[in-house]
Amino acid sequence: MSKKKIIANCGDICYLYQSDGYSVKRTLEDAYYGTHKEADSTIVFHSSKVDSKNIVIRVVDTDVLIITLGSMHAISTEKNVWIETGIYSKNTLRYLNINKAYDHYGQDLCRALPGFHAFTGCDYTGSFGRKGKTTPLKILQKDEGLQKVFIKLGRWSSVEDDNVKVLESFVCRMYGKRKLNSVNAPKNKHNCLVAHMKSMDASVLPPCSKVLLQKIKRTSYITRVWQKAVEIDPTFDLNPTDFGWLLKDDYYQLDWFEGDAAPKIVDVVKEDAAEDSKDFNLFLFSL
Repeated sequence: MSKKKIIANCGDICYLYQSDGYSVKRTLEDAYYGTHKEADSTIVFHSSKVDSKNIVIRVVDTDVLIITLGSMHAISTEKNVWIETGIYSKNTLRYLNINKAYDHYGQDLCRALPGFHAFTGCDYTGSFGRKGKTTPLKILQKDEGLQKVFIKLGRWSSVEDDNVKVLESFVCRMYGKRKLNSVNAPKNKHNCLVAHMKSMDASVLPPCSKVLLQKIKRTSYITRVWQKAVEIDPTFDLNPTDFGWLLKDDYYQLDWFEGDAAPKIVDVVKEDAAEDSKDFNLFLFSL
């Protein structure tokens, strides 16, 4: 550990370990203190606080890459950030220059990546069946308006209708329906998301608007955590139950949708009974 510093979080305390050549000293380090709930955002938080101009993050997690790119605008321009990934013995060791990647793709696209990654699927949000990241990313790169919506996603105190419509339209484009703006099947059968399917596999269907809305809320929460990675407490004013989760028996569960899953049976029975009564009276009249 000679001439090296090790920073470690332990609960609400941050320790700095440093060697003087004979012994290792441990001291409290308030500058690196944070209340992040996950290691991914904590790594980026520490990277923004260290004094070194050259920072190497050793990780094999895509989340850290996305969070780092999304936070580069808030990290000092004097710092050179690299991500080390792969294994030397397998000849897969690589160093990714985050500064060059940020300059190449631009600030708006990089800032939109945390929201995009959370929306299309991460550890906390479900993915869209068999859609992956490549095609959705190509759509995002060409649409500056969509990039702005993903940037705003982490700032919402409540989900805004206009932005929800943009994301719903984005889902339709992911499924190859550029002319649709709603995931709910329209009356025109030739334009619906399941048109021309010879066989049905429920896993490839998009979520309905009710389910998608809850997914957007969860995405908003995760995006906020990642976009605020350089801050001490990115979730101080957030409650997961306001963002698509339910708290039951001290565990958070998905709140799949709000409202009834289907129309009430009693209403259907009443309508059917009324129609049957009309048909019966018409039959008697014809006799």
